[in-house]
Amino acid sequence: MDVIVRNGSYESRRIRALIDSGSAITLFDTSICESLDINLKSCQTGMVGGIGGAKAIEVYYHDVHLKISGQSIKTFVGFSKDLPVSALLGRHGFFEHFIVTFHAGRAGVVLEKA
Repeated sequence: MDVIVRNGSYESRRIRALIDSGSAITLFDTSICESLDINLKSCQTGMVGGIGGAKAIEVYYHDVHLKISGQSIKTFVGFSKDLPVSALLGRHGFFEHFIVTFHAGRAGVVLEKA
C-alpha cells in the first residue's frame, strides 16, 4: 500500500508499505527521517521484537501524519534502521484508525475510517 509520511511541512516520498496485523506498531525505516526533518536523538526510544524472527530492534518513536488512500491521520509511529522492509502498517498507528477489508482472489484492500 502506498503511504506518504508528513512531519509538519516536511513530506516523504511515496513509500510502499506492508499491511501487517501481526505487527504491534506501525514502523518505518529511519532513512526517511532526514526528509521529514526528524532528529532521532530527540525521539523516545524502545525495543521491539518479533520482526522477521530477528532479535529485538531499537525503535525511535515520533508523531507524524500519514496519507493513505487519500485519507490523512495523525498517529504515533516508530522508526528503525534495522527494519527488514521499508515500512510496516501495524495495529497501533494504522489499524486503530481504519476498518480494513482484504479482498481474496483479487488485488485490493478497502480502507474506511474507524
